[in-house]
Amino acid sequence: MDLPRYAIAVPFPGTALYKRLKSEGRITTENWSLYDGQHVVFEPRNMTAAELLENTRRAWRKTYSYPSIVRRLAGSRTR
Repeated sequence: MDLPRYAIAVPFPGTALYKRLKSEGRITTENWSLYDGQHVVFEPRNMTAAELLENTRRAWRKTYSYPSIVRRLAGSRTR
């Protein structure tokens, strides 16, 4: 994979995910400006919302750190 992207799941209204999380009482906000893949708008299972956000940020930092970029460029092949 040349350029991974990370986003937090977004339970958009009208989707099965939204309906399930809403019925379980796990939607934490209906501030639609936060429904962007960079904010946690539901209560995840097996970790806190803060842990999910921090783990996502950690993945971004690790992937886009200078050493990681250099490794990917060194391993890429031209055709």
